[in-house]
Amino acid sequence: MNAEGYLASAAEREDRTVTISTRHLFGTTDLREHGRKLTHKLAAILDLLDRPDELLTAVAELGRRHAMHGVGWRHYGMAADALFTALECCLGPRFNPDARAAWSLAYWIAARAMQRAAAQVA
Repeated sequence: MNAEGYLASAAEREDRTVTISTRHLFGTTDLREHGRKLTHKLAAILDLLDRPDELLTAVAELGRRHAMHGVGWRHYGMAADALFTALECCLGPRFNPDARAAWSLAYWIAARAMQRAAAQVA
């Protein structure tokens, strides 16, 4: 199963997977479409890894947009858990400790840049 497929199946389980603390963030959002957007945004971010200035600009803008939708600091940890679960599901044994460490480092660098930009909006 690829990441988009995983996110689509997670969207079908929305009642069990989206908690009360995050339900307000999604409102009437089509979670399948949101999953597709997330998959494409992750691919775009990965394409910018060799251009750090552009990468930080892109994730900062993403952070500002997320802040306007009510995404707070605690939601980044929840998103990390969901992302790593999706990666485990999609990659299986290829999501080994080294891969997890690399994804974790990349995620938290991006998340911190998003959080800093979001703080400027508040």
